[in-house]
Amino acid sequence: MPRRVDRTFDTRGQAGSVQEKNSINSPKSGKRSGERKWACLRILILLIIFFCMFARLAVRLYELQIINGEQYLHSYLQMTTRELDFPGVRGNIYDRNGNELAYNELAYVVMFRDNGQCKTVSEKNSVFLKLVQILNQHGNKISGKLEIAVNERGEMYFTSTSEISHKRFLCNIFGLKSPKQLTGPDGKFPSDISAEELFRNRYSHYQLDEIKDKKGNPVLMTREETLQVMDIWYTIGLTSYKKYEAVKISSYIDTSTMVDILEHMEELPGVDVEETTIRKYNDSIYFSSIIGYVGSIQESQLELLRQENPEYELDDIVGKSGIERAMETTLQGTKGHLSVYVDNVGHIRETISQTTPKSGSDVYLTIDRDLQKGIYHLIEQQLAGVLASKLVNAEDSINKNVSGSAE
Repeated sequence: MPRRVDRTFDTRGQAGSVQEKNSINSPKSGKRSGERKWACLRILILLIIFFCMFARLAVRLYELQIINGEQYLHSYLQMTTRELDFPGVRGNIYDRNGNELAYNELAYVVMFRDNGQCKTVSEKNSVFLKLVQILNQHGNKISGKLEIAVNERGEMYFTSTSEISHKRFLCNIFGLKSPKQLTGPDGKFPSDISAEELFRNRYSHYQLDEIKDKKGNPVLMTREETLQVMDIWYTIGLTSYKKYEAVKISSYIDTSTMVDILEHMEELPGVDVEETTIRKYNDSIYFSSIIGYVGSIQESQLELLRQENPEYELDDIVGKSGIERAMETTLQGTKGHLSVYVDNVGHIRETISQTTPKSGSDVYLTIDRDLQKGIYHLIEQQLAGVLASKLVNAEDSINKNVSGSAE
């Protein structure tokens, strides 16, 4: 009997297979496949673009930091131009015969430039205190602009020469623009504040109570030392807008003091010693009333001198009396100027131009030195004779009175 072959099959499976083949070969399936390929291509293009941008950025950073880094940094630091002034040597004063009455002698001054090495107020206070202690050991003091002093009893008092200069001093120390901003006793900036109250106010303002030694222990200061540290703060504050300029904080120190400061330079960042001249007078006992003297300029005098010469600054040395004051503009000379590039912390990077200062003119007086000295001695003898004639011996006077009463 022939074997029966079962020819039946799953029509559902065949239909599904045929349907799947039809779906693959359909136009919609081809469109989806093209979209996938285009999306992958766009992603690839974007990746290539991002890679090129990143590579360009990396190359640029390499050029800026490695290849040309020093040059660009140098250019950045030299964007600010500043002007520095140097005073000329003051002219000499002679009598009619050419004898020298007033002249200049080499000396040293202590300068401070806020160059950014001291990052905190506490660090600056430590530097200032160390400098004050070195100066005091050699008999020198801070010669700033602070108009407060302490007497032998430890009491504070103002040294202002007038009411106007006192109010101007208070404006400067409080950071005010006009005396009109000063307030009454209950205000923040009292115009009638006492020297002692202002001393305590600045003590906390300058954070002098936070000075510590290397071991972290509080440092005790005398009132004199504290006042000198305040003097430094106040003086450099007057020119805080010109950090690139050094501020004179002590005048005419001797060689031993200079050597001591130079030996401690590592502990005194920003402090330097510079050469200058000091005014000397021959036979001053005979000519002091005629020649006069020089000293630091006061704010009230500064305004008057600027009307004749606008180059005068607050740290200039000017004539205070006598010929020194009357012939001030003649003796002073012309300042030299230095144009420099400075960085953002006041460091001088490069010199642009420089003009040399000119010495002041010498002044010849009509007086005769020897004649003046002779007249001085004659007057001295005459005064001594007058005084001697008026002196009375106390014992002779008593005896005379007793004998007169006995008679």
